Amino acid sequence: MVSVISLFAVALTFVFSGFSKLISIRGSSEFAENLGIFPPKIGSILGFFMPFVELFVGLGLLLFTRVYILVIAYGIIFFFLALNMKFILERKEMNCFCYGNILESKLGKGGFIHYIYLLVALGVGSMSIDQDIIKVIYNVDSINLVFVILTMLLLAANSIIIQLVIDKA
Repeated sequence: MVSVISLFAVALTFVFSGFSKLISIRGSSEFAENLGIFPPKIGSILGFFMPFVELFVGLGLLLFTRVYILVIAYGIIFFFLALNMKFILERKEMNCFCYGNILESKLGKGGFIHYIYLLVALGVGSMSIDQDIIKVIYNVDSINLVFVILTMLLLAANSIIIQLVIDKA
């Protein structure tokens, strides 16, 4: 059950991040264009598609966890770990647009810790790859279901809150 809760929390984080970028898609494109690690046109295209990929991965983790979805999720997490590490090492600061215009966050220590958190949660969640999250949750009795859902939501929110608190420090 712990692996299912962890996987669900990562899925919620991807869905929230993808949705928040999608509602301000132009900002997502501009962010990736201004990162300085891709040629501007490629960055703009990647920034446009990123919200869709995050939504796909988040929903995929929720509905039909398969190896290729986990591989994409790990790829996204490792990319953002490296990006945050780059900003830490260069002692640069830049808004990350991780949650669109809904929440302000920055590349750096907060983002790095957030993605380590997601990496650990996805690692634990990977143990439930052969389980369908929705079926597992559906088979939990009603009292435990409330506990399971609250735990999933708190785990996902905790990851984001840690990043925001460190960004403000």
